[in-house]
Amino acid sequence: MKTIVKRSEIIELLLNINDENKDQIVIKLKDLYDEEGKNPLIVSLEEKLYRSFYSLINPVQYNGEYCICFDPFNISVTTGKKHINWDIDDSKYDNTETFEGFFDTRDNYCSMYSAYTYILHIEDDIIRNTLINMCFNIDYDIVKKMKLGSYPSKDRITNYNSIYKEEDIIKYIEYPLQESILSLHRKNIPVSRVITNRFSSSISFNMNNLSKENQAVLKELINIGLAKYDSDLITIEMIHNNPNYTIESINMSYKAIINLFKEQEITIGIINIEDYYKNICYLLKHYGIELPTNPTITDIIDICKRYNTKLTHKTGKLYYIHPSLKERDNTYTLKKNNMV
Repeated sequence: MKTIVKRSEIIELLLNINDENKDQIVIKLKDLYDEEGKNPLIVSLEEKLYRSFYSLINPVQYNGEYCICFDPFNISVTTGKKHINWDIDDSKYDNTETFEGFFDTRDNYCSMYSAYTYILHIEDDIIRNTLINMCFNIDYDIVKKMKLGSYPSKDRITNYNSIYKEEDIIKYIEYPLQESILSLHRKNIPVSRVITNRFSSSISFNMNNLSKENQAVLKELINIGLAKYDSDLITIEMIHNNPNYTIESINMSYKAIINLFKEQEITIGIINIEDYYKNICYLLKHYGIELPTNPTITDIIDICKRYNTKLTHKTGKLYYIHPSLKERDNTYTLKKNNMV
């Protein structure tokens, strides 16, 4: 239950956190917000209480069980009693003079009002990088022993196909499915939808995005009742009907299925540069930008790479929409040729 208190009350609790009492204090802070609606994660960062921040995002014990109370990638601000004072501008599209990078492929990004976004705007390189490492290095040996529902639900994203980097899996995928999605990601298998709660979990695929070999795997899973047709998707679903299920037990159940899939070529995120140019032209018309009447292929490439600096050459007229795709494709090619 959300409770609005004076910031000084939150600060006092944060200042008193130590190794002996952190479990009790983190639980006390779990549902507290200051007058502006900022939760203890944001308060600890604004007050430069970084040791307290570390305690907040790590597992603690409650009633004899481990749990996680705060997720740095979630929205950390709610409605408060005062107008929020927030001077972070997370807009990536503010270059209205040259439009350079105007259509850069977005990495999946956290809410403007997340603790992680706040960290990205900290000017001190050492502090910023240290805090980023904290966010990505939660003790998974403890996490995997936690029961379902003992962690905050992740804020929903809508397009799982646009998870380009492994770090984004930690940001957006619930703990029980992180290892499974990471395994699929490394096999270049796109996931269309992921759902997890304390009662069930599921991973959905679009058959058109899979190799023939992996399509055969899904069809066999359907035949034996481990997957089902779900509108235009194929879904692997598990019901969590045991209250003692742990994150590790769910992960192991999925792992046995995921291991059946084989690495495949990348099927999502590769574009034809000429088709992409037509899209760029259409969008830029709204901003009164004039482009060459009869551009050469060199002109087209230069223009597209100017407006989207994350385009990365693949071969011929094909480009990766995000540079992380090229890294994955290179790894796949090396493995395919038995060079790694």
